[in-house]
Amino acid sequence: MRSQSPVSFVPVSRYQSQRTYFWSSKSTATVSETANAASDAKVAPADALDSTATSALPPSHILSSGAPPSTVTDATTTAAEVATAFADSPIVGLTKIGDLKELGFCNWTPAGLAERLLEFMYLTTGLPWWGTIICTTLLIRLAVLPLIIKVSRSTAKIQNLKPVTQPIQEALSRAKASGDRMEAMKQQKKMMAVFKDNKVSPLAPVLGLAQAPIFLSFFWALKGMANFPVPGFSTGGFGWVTDLTVADPYYILPLAASIGTLIVLETGAESGGAKMAGSSMMKPIMRIGIFAVLPITSSLPAAIFIYWMTSNVFTFFQLLLLKQPAVRKFFNIPMLNKDALSAPINATSRMSFQESYKKLKEAAKEREAAAARALAAKERIREAAGQAKA
Repeated sequence: MRSQSPVSFVPVSRYQSQRTYFWSSKSTATVSETANAASDAKVAPADALDSTATSALPPSHILSSGAPPSTVTDATTTAAEVATAFADSPIVGLTKIGDLKELGFCNWTPAGLAERLLEFMYLTTGLPWWGTIICTTLLIRLAVLPLIIKVSRSTAKIQNLKPVTQPIQEALSRAKASGDRMEAMKQQKKMMAVFKDNKVSPLAPVLGLAQAPIFLSFFWALKGMANFPVPGFSTGGFGWVTDLTVADPYYILPLAASIGTLIVLETGAESGGAKMAGSSMMKPIMRIGIFAVLPITSSLPAAIFIYWMTSNVFTFFQLLLLKQPAVRKFFNIPMLNKDALSAPINATSRMSFQESYKKLKEAAKEREAAAARALAAKERIREAAGQAKA
């Protein structure tokens, strides 16, 4: 038995279960303050220590479970051994910014940035994890709202130009199908001139796709936090889904999220209320796809569906607001005129797959015939030039 002086230990802040909020004037004790308090404590000599007062080190299963020992005094245990036991113990609750980083989260990837924001909201609002996810989702969607308004404005302008641009688009399609490059370039320049005169970019609606990386970032962040799991996730749910790390046993959340996505699709929320070309062809495919992946998505953690459903609800009400004339006027979003709404969809978007394939084959044959005629004309010119020299 090694003869060592007994060492006293007191809990440190990483094991405290209480969080500090921005409105609180009382903060939790820091590690340095605790260390100073421990160093000031008087320690009795080893030979004066009563053997009956010597307390054994708590069993290893208590340390491994994260239970904070209040006082550990053992004449046979060195400070280094106990410090090692504390270092190997997991964080049992998030108490400060940076705890998630200690667990391996919060790197500088898009998902890591989402984890940083979730940790900040959790520690500053005092909400449970389900409330934190909802508030963070609303915060992010509000931050992206100016981009959505810009997309809606550009989409409405392009839609109102449809009576002018659609004949040009049809002429451009015919020129490409016949292999007439000069005519195709002419129609393209004409199309760009129309957009330039009306101060609108044809690529502006593509900016709406910026929401996809945000959705994927939060998807991977929440999936990783649930799989770890992050402290508090297993008890941070609500109602019938108290555990956010597992799937909904009643399939209510996956079904609600799919129905919400379908409602958003049907109302055209992501395009600001404008009916885009080709949407009538894509909608049946997306309707089937939403429910076809339901058996796969139903196994995802409940935390992901809280984010998904919140995003769907925000998008739906965003659509309702952007359809109001007063709101559109405030954000300078043009109302869709009757000519744009009644403009016929071009023939290409109405074609079935077989008709489109047939048209492509005919266009390819026309290009081959045009190339053969050009080659024959070149041969005739060459022969005529040879005869002239002779």
